[in-house]
Amino acid sequence: MNLRDKFIWNVLLGFTLISLIWFGWDLFNNTTKTNNLYNKYINEQVGTDQKLQDKVTTLESIYKFRNSNKFKVDNNPFEVTRVLSGSSGSGKKGQIYTTGIYQSENGDYKATINVKGKTYTVVKGNSLQDGEITEINKNNVVWLKNGVEKNLPLNIEN
Repeated sequence: MNLRDKFIWNVLLGFTLISLIWFGWDLFNNTTKTNNLYNKYINEQVGTDQKLQDKVTTLESIYKFRNSNKFKVDNNPFEVTRVLSGSSGSGKKGQIYTTGIYQSENGDYKATINVKGKTYTVVKGNSLQDGEITEINKNNVVWLKNGVEKNLPLNIEN
């Protein structure tokens, strides 16, 4: 064999050894990963994934808490009459106020209440605008809405 043939055989032998080492190392890593995944699969308990159950329990408690909260607004921000005044020029269009209180023959009081330009005649216990009239006397009307009592005094401007 001449020198050139020896050189080619040595290069091929070196390339073969490097590829055997490279692919052997890759095969070793793949085998290690496969064995780890197989051991994890064997040790896994099907249907009792504790992390998933904890997450579901946490989410259920959060949604129950959110569902139990009641959002109450005293002044509706989308109420257009809070910004625009009525055509009557009184400036009372978006408010609720009492225009008259009357005493009937049996001694009970009735009240005439103006709500957003509409007039209602109410007695104690009537509901009005998601609230309830809890008391009517000769001077004012007590209106309970969202757990807050508001006095509607007699307003005679009309």
